[in-house]
Amino acid sequence: FCVNNLCISRNSFQCIGNFKAVNMRASAALETRFFGKTTYKSYFLRGLQRQNLVCVLNPDSDVKIMLSAHADEIGLMISNIREDGRLQVIDRGGIVPATYPGRQVRIKTKNGEVYGVVEAYRDLFKEENLGTKHFLIDIGAKDREDALKNVSLGDPIVPDTHIRKMKNGKFTARALDDRLGVYIIMEAIKRAKELGCKVGVYGASTTGEET
Repeated sequence: FCVNNLCISRNSFQCIGNFKAVNMRASAALETRFFGKTTYKSYFLRGLQRQNLVCVLNPDSDVKIMLSAHADEIGLMISNIREDGRLQVIDRGGIVPATYPGRQVRIKTKNGEVYGVVEAYRDLFKEENLGTKHFLIDIGAKDREDALKNVSLGDPIVPDTHIRKMKNGKFTARALDDRLGVYIIMEAIKRAKELGCKVGVYGASTTGEET
């Protein structure tokens, strides 16, 4: 895959060595250039808390170029836990509600992943304005107390899908618009280093685009 004569390989992602990982307060000048600000504390501290990550090539250069791609994805979030142990949710980003009933999901908790399923039944599909208010997620909990041992309010939820190879060198996976964007900028930085780039290149994997 090539963009502006920069070719991106199809090889498996590899960690980029010899780069300096920095937090989002790395450069007030960079923020002024790209965000039109002269101070950085509020934005960069917030970025750090939201798990943005920046990888820098030539951090001491006066010329700075930023390559940015978002790593967050759409999904659901736990908004209530019912007495029967089933979960009520709200959306995180622009989901398509009709694609969720019957879908297996992964709940990202502080102690690891918990698996569940979005309940589906015939009458659910008769709803004219189907939305997350109609969703219930079953994680196998006996009741609310049992559910709270495993999940918490605010835990994010994503579809339980896999990366699968298809024919002719193609593959399928969820959130590829996010993942491929981050992969491309990391490969671009690696290629810039190989070609002897002297300017500062900041590869930013960001959050907040979808949510």
